[in-house]
Amino acid sequence: MSTQLQTLPPTLTSPASSSRGILTRRPLVSFFILAYAGAWIPLLPVILSSNKSSLGLFPYTVPFIAVMLLFLLGGFAGPTAAAFVMTSLESGRSGRRQLLRRYIQWRAGLQWYLVVLLGYPVVLVIGASLVLGATPVDALLQKWPLLLTSYLPAVLGGLIITLGEEPGWRGFALPRLQQQHNPVFASIILGVLHAFWHLPAFFIPFLGLGSFSGLRLAVLVVGGTANTVLWTWVFNSTKGSLLIAMLVHSASDAAVKFVFITLIASASMGYALRLQLTFAQVGVYLAGALLVILFTRGTLSYRKSRRIPAVGTPSAS
Repeated sequence: MSTQLQTLPPTLTSPASSSRGILTRRPLVSFFILAYAGAWIPLLPVILSSNKSSLGLFPYTVPFIAVMLLFLLGGFAGPTAAAFVMTSLESGRSGRRQLLRRYIQWRAGLQWYLVVLLGYPVVLVIGASLVLGATPVDALLQKWPLLLTSYLPAVLGGLIITLGEEPGWRGFALPRLQQQHNPVFASIILGVLHAFWHLPAFFIPFLGLGSFSGLRLAVLVVGGTANTVLWTWVFNSTKGSLLIAMLVHSASDAAVKFVFITLIASASMGYALRLQLTFAQVGVYLAGALLVILFTRGTLSYRKSRRIPAVGTPSAS
């Protein structure tokens, strides 16, 4: 009697489960790839166009309103979408709910709202005063109502931009980075990657970064990384509030325009003076970051005993 050996069919793996496995094996790497791709791809038509400061590889122009919409889409399709994709893969509905709750986590001491909203104008006026003497301080004292009529509305308006970024950078990436590295090193990693994520902005003139150059890129990376250290401190001190993270990010952007454009009209100054002001701006960011590191002894207010959960960590549900 002959015998026949039967072979078991190979286990079938669906493309969806295979992709999920690839993403979840390296969640942070996957997040950053998705954050970059989701933001850069929508902006490719602008970067390749014949718009001012674009590469001019194709003979078409993109209307201003379309550039604005694609820019906003890039934020939401980048870091925020990446955070929700990775959170869904890792912890499903419960993780998404946790992430959304932190959007409206507003309970923090009044001092943190004051630090977030007033800290950057004060710091930048100090930095500008290192170059221009008492002029920036005098301008602030004479035009202080503009803090209410110009600066604060700009902070609120900027939330539509930071809403597309912070759920990713601070909501998903930072808690995970702090679980793997000390808070300062985690902030440096996030700051550098966040800065390079802004590369397409050099080809969109109204964003104010100017045309691309090595110096401008270095300023963006160094200044952005110093800012990230400060934002990590605020984030940890407010128990992972995404609302506060969005506010401090928006306040940082709004304060630069308020101090350098509204108060001291730096655009009308010569290149050498504007360069000095840029270096002073980065210098005060670095000084602030160093002071916070020293003040918190390198913890940036992070405590493992009450650490902010990394959204997307696998749960029992």
